[in-house]
Amino acid sequence: MIEPPDYEEVCDRLMGPRDPLAYPPNDIELSCVPRRIRTRQHILPDEDLTKAPMFVRDCLRCYTSDYTVVEYKYRAYSGSSCGRERLAERLEKLQAGPRHQYEIDAEPHSTSTEELASQQFESQSQPSSGRQSVASISSSSSCNETLTPRGSWASLDLRSSSSDPLLPDLFERKPQEQIDAINEARRLENRYNDLMGLYTPYLDEDEPVERRLAAEMPCEIMGHRILVVCHQLKLELDVEPLFASMALYDAREKKKLSENFYFNLNSECTRQMLAGHVTHTDISTLSRSAVFDVQNPSPDVFLVVRVEKVLQGDVNECVEPYIRDDKNREKVRACAQAACSRLGRYRMPLAWSAVSLLHILSGSNSLEREHERDALAPNTNTNTNSLDRKASSSSLEQLRRRAGEVGGSLTRKGSVERRAAPHAPHAPHAPDDLAAALMAFKPIVITVTSFFKQETDKLRDEDLYKFLAEIKRPSSAPKKLKCIPGTLKIEVSPCPDEIKNGLTPELAKLNPYGEDNPRPCKEVLPFPLHAAAAPHLHYRNLLYLFVKDINLQAYTSRAGSARNITVRIQLKSGEDEAAALPAIFGRSSCPEFTTEAYTTVLYHNKNPSLYDEIKLKLPADLGDQHHLLFTFLHISCQRKPVAPEQEKNVETPIGYSWLPLCRNGKLTCGDFNLPVMQEEPPPNYSYIFPDVQLPGTKWIDNHKPIFSITLDPHTTVHPLDGYIERFAMACEAVQEGNIPARIGLANMESELRTSIAELPTANVEVLARYLPVLLDKLLRLLVAPPSLAPGAGAAGPLNIAQDVFTCLAHIFTEITNMNEGATCDPHGRSGLISSYIQFQCTIPRPSLSDRDIGLPLPPTVLTDGSCKILHEELALQWVVASGATRDLAMQNSWSLFELMIKSMVEYLYWSGAHEAPRKARFPEQFTDDLTTLVNNVTSEIISGYGKNSRLTQSLNNSLAFFLFDLLSVMDRGYVFNLIRSYYKQMSAKIASLPDAVPLVHYKLSFLRIICSHEHYVSLNLPAGGAACGAVSPAPSAQSVASASSSGAAHGALSHEFRSRHYLAGLLLTELTNALELQ
Repeated sequence: MIEPPDYEEVCDRLMGPRDPLAYPPNDIELSCVPRRIRTRQHILPDEDLTKAPMFVRDCLRCYTSDYTVVEYKYRAYSGSSCGRERLAERLEKLQAGPRHQYEIDAEPHSTSTEELASQQFESQSQPSSGRQSVASISSSSSCNETLTPRGSWASLDLRSSSSDPLLPDLFERKPQEQIDAINEARRLENRYNDLMGLYTPYLDEDEPVERRLAAEMPCEIMGHRILVVCHQLKLELDVEPLFASMALYDAREKKKLSENFYFNLNSECTRQMLAGHVTHTDISTLSRSAVFDVQNPSPDVFLVVRVEKVLQGDVNECVEPYIRDDKNREKVRACAQAACSRLGRYRMPLAWSAVSLLHILSGSNSLEREHERDALAPNTNTNTNSLDRKASSSSLEQLRRRAGEVGGSLTRKGSVERRAAPHAPHAPHAPDDLAAALMAFKPIVITVTSFFKQETDKLRDEDLYKFLAEIKRPSSAPKKLKCIPGTLKIEVSPCPDEIKNGLTPELAKLNPYGEDNPRPCKEVLPFPLHAAAAPHLHYRNLLYLFVKDINLQAYTSRAGSARNITVRIQLKSGEDEAAALPAIFGRSSCPEFTTEAYTTVLYHNKNPSLYDEIKLKLPADLGDQHHLLFTFLHISCQRKPVAPEQEKNVETPIGYSWLPLCRNGKLTCGDFNLPVMQEEPPPNYSYIFPDVQLPGTKWIDNHKPIFSITLDPHTTVHPLDGYIERFAMACEAVQEGNIPARIGLANMESELRTSIAELPTANVEVLARYLPVLLDKLLRLLVAPPSLAPGAGAAGPLNIAQDVFTCLAHIFTEITNMNEGATCDPHGRSGLISSYIQFQCTIPRPSLSDRDIGLPLPPTVLTDGSCKILHEELALQWVVASGATRDLAMQNSWSLFELMIKSMVEYLYWSGAHEAPRKARFPEQFTDDLTTLVNNVTSEIISGYGKNSRLTQSLNNSLAFFLFDLLSVMDRGYVFNLIRSYYKQMSAKIASLPDAVPLVHYKLSFLRIICSHEHYVSLNLPAGGAACGAVSPAPSAQSVASASSSGAAHGALSHEFRSRHYLAGLLLTELTNALELQ
């Protein structure tokens, strides 16, 4: 093998600092890229973060820090980046340039006669037959024209053709010089300035091997967003305030797809009826428009609207005046006024309706839609709902046409692209068709002219799904349901990219937001069927409490029976009355946050089934003391002859239950069936679960679980995975020195190792959502392993580097396998991992108090001097790895190599080594480890090419890209030696095999990637050497012959040429070998 040149020495000798062939000084830069956020500022909790768990602090730091990005200023000119990116630019130049016309293009179109004939067909008044002759057509078109005797097609062509132009200078003789000048001038006409720049070598290939896409900046993933504006809600008998909510439901999957959006369209006069129960109204609760995120389009999706009223009594008696033409309107109004004054804080269900997503998409325009609804409105004595439940064929055809006009590809916001399958004729309502229609449907105004009465024994979601399935059937409506005349008018339209005065589900202000406190537009949090497996990007810590069933049939008390039951819900940080947190979101026309919420009341029902959804904001410093307290109350609806001070007290406590929200750092979630205590809970009750039988306490129905609830957290700081939570708690224990007593100091190292080993077995989708946080913690453990006894002199850091390295490689494998088929490029690089390395990765490094590179110091900057260098530790652990760990590292070589490159570049900048000579940038120990690593990887490629070709090819390309990147960072002569080592091993193996075609392909792919470097010309040292001296102005014949032979020798593929122009020599050598095989 040819020895490569000492590039740095030759470069310093031949190239000056301003030589155009030298690397530019700004070839690589480390920059701080601001994180893109949709809100006016980062969403942060209100609590003191010093008391929050370490994992919560790590998440917040990850969600708010900017990106440290390595920028290759001239990488766009390399073969790994350019190509298809510049294809659009080249095609645009081609279209903008002159169009060349050749003789074949100037000939008449072959169908011109047929087109003329078709025009004459159309001019006849009678519909013509396909067997009619051309002669009859021509004669009918003009009776004055002279035809050939046979009236054939030739006559038609002859009459429709134009005369040839005359050639006046045909016989004029011109000198040859003039002809050449004319031809030269014509050749320069309409000529492309950059003809070679239009050449695109990749059009005939699927994807060039040197192609490596840059990672995309992480951004929030959204589905198809629709904007719903509520214009009007009133019943025919408008005598009291109404409270409405809407949400998306999937009838087929039997799942709720969004949180509730609460809106209040009552007039100011009507709202004053509740003035005694509403202390103040925040602007965020006055919203009348909402943005719904439809992430799973389906014809079974419905927008369900529920209507409630102030608690008054039996729902049948309350609904009767609305159904019948009640003449006692003033009496009804007076009763409503009295109920609002006395029971204004309690609600009862009244009515509901549903609008199919398919109806929204198939509407033609707002007026037609509105008239259609009015025309289909039933009479008050009928048993049908006002919405048209028929999916007419014309509507379905409109939906098909609109889906076809949109196109076959769908790009979701958040850089997630999904290709729609071809429209199947047997599935006109496929999700892809609906998704395409959601992007292009026209704004529509929907008017609902009646509501279904809410039956008190059919409040479960299961009952709702049955009704929705009946509604979906053609010519069908839910049976045995009464209708209440009323009007609900909403406008539905595609949501624009920018919402003015928008609020997130956490009530954070979106950009742009006005300063004059206008009525806001709320984003509704989706509950997708399958949550996206993408990293979280902002803080969210919400809890949704769904109250299902209460069974107080066995309740007995001297005070009376429990019939009008409501549950008061509080989130408390202690057991005293003042410990209730203002963490419950208000609904509509009320304070933004409250300390308590009440469920709806079903009159005289001891066993109610409810549909209430309570939205809570979880504190960031969630601890064992936080719990939910449920107080069961009986509400006195009827006035009784009692003292005035007792009349105001309409609540009678029935029982109590509670649920701790956090145990051992884990958030409580899921379905729970709780018992109910008949007396107030004893002290320290919040630290135990209510299923524990406490002595001296009295329980309803002998401590049976009679209260059913569901806790559904939507959080980006609580993983809700046992393996991740165990790893987070172990890291916090050893890094902060707070070892739990249940584990003990003696078992803490074993606990940490076990948690690291089991971390990759966590749910892979949860791993993906917390990928940046977890990988940052693993990198910190790798370079700065903790010590269990920092104060002891003999104690040292834990030897867990190999465990962490194995865990890293295992997680890379899990994420890559999860994303298989949706990878970033054909090399198998996962988009999530590449985005993490390029943008989100926080490289741990020792602190340098005397140096500041202008970048924000990451949270993993250590001051005790115990931090190792990441790329050095990665190389060392990879070299010493064996067995399964070595195999995992080889499978994920590309991610480890790219992580090493990112660490090397950051190391150069924070240490100042980027200004030092390349030979002095990295220590000798690291270069020795790199040499060993490259040899090991090359040996793995050679030994495994016949076993797993896909893995071997990926490993070969990863090694090539690694050396490709090293040419921009390290001593280039050293990298040439690494290339020579690879070539030496590969050539020796190829020479020993009778058929080594796969290895030859690997070697050529390796060289193709290396030679695609943006500084390929500079790497080949094209500058003249010592042999190139000054030329004599009057050379002798002997000197001319000597110079000629020297030039010929310089241009030959000699040993000196291949050594001096190393990469070009390798390339030409491969070409020579290929030609010799021919």
